[in-house]
Amino acid sequence: MAPLFHKRLGFRADQELRLLKFDEEHYTALIPKDASVPQPDEYIYLPWALRDVINKIIISPYADEDYEQRVRDAIQKADPTLADRMALSELHERQNPPHF
Repeated sequence: MAPLFHKRLGFRADQELRLLKFDEEHYTALIPKDASVPQPDEYIYLPWALRDVINKIIISPYADEDYEQRVRDAIQKADPTLADRMALSELHERQNPPHF
């Protein structure tokens, strides 16, 4: 399972949550290579609230204003309590403009 959680060094500062749902029953059914094994469910619903686990939503330093607004709108629509946790990346030029 380690390759599924491998993180490149350039992203080591990211504090992200990675989840892996391992369906052992489905996996062991595939071992005999039986084509009659049904596909697992497309979606798995987990009983948790994003607002309880997300501290900050950071927008890429390469995002333009239009993309930023679309993200803000989507977050506002999905869960308005998360709107105040969204911020531009510290590397974004609108967050820290260059001082020439």
